[in-house]
Amino acid sequence: MKRTFAFTFSAAALLWSTAFAEGLTRGSVSGVVLDGQGKPIEGARIWVKPSLTTGLVQVRTGEDGRYHAEGLLNIPYNTYAWYKTTYREKTLCMRVAPMALNQYDSFVPTDGVTRNFKLKISGVIDDRENIYYGGDLRVFYQGISRDANVDVKFEPLGPLADGSMGKTLTRSPKDMMISDVPVGAYRVTAVVTDASGRKRAARLSRKNFDNNPTPEVTVEWESKDSCIGSFGNGLDREYLYIE
Repeated sequence: MKRTFAFTFSAAALLWSTAFAEGLTRGSVSGVVLDGQGKPIEGARIWVKPSLTTGLVQVRTGEDGRYHAEGLLNIPYNTYAWYKTTYREKTLCMRVAPMALNQYDSFVPTDGVTRNFKLKISGVIDDRENIYYGGDLRVFYQGISRDANVDVKFEPLGPLADGSMGKTLTRSPKDMMISDVPVGAYRVTAVVTDASGRKRAARLSRKNFDNNPTPEVTVEWESKDSCIGSFGNGLDREYLYIE
């Protein structure tokens, strides 16, 4: 009996010391926020929000990308993260993704928990319905028949918002939307294919159907308002007019 007690006590002590070394103290949540290249993000905003009642704990990450929130009650919480930066002289305020799917879930911080985040510029936001980390583009047609097919080509103008080089994409609008384009800046062109199979280069505009459409335009996303507290991607929707 004494041996069993000693073993149990030693195992508990080891688990407690390990948790303490990682910042996992009772009633707390800790973690790290990384950019797309795996580097720490300083100044990311973290919300620790009760799942079933009101209240809010807010913290920021330090130079090492780490945060720690303590004094939490023994109730379910969810964590959220946002990152504000400048990309090509435009402000981006983006929701940062949990590193693992189960970290979208609620937790009770009885013995302390870890919730880590990493910047994503495309992909599904798992706790939202049909909302993505990538940018949305609302499309309008003029002089294009309903049975025509439109292919929109996106060519990166440089590194994307997460520092990756990106690649050329071709998307066809669905319900007049192109969703989840990896956040960046693109040279955009389009080709219209009519019902007989004939193709032609489309003319494009960014601000309504104007008098001077061009064969190509630049599309890039920005955040004109703060995204803190937004559970979407934090980006403004962009618009493309095709004729």
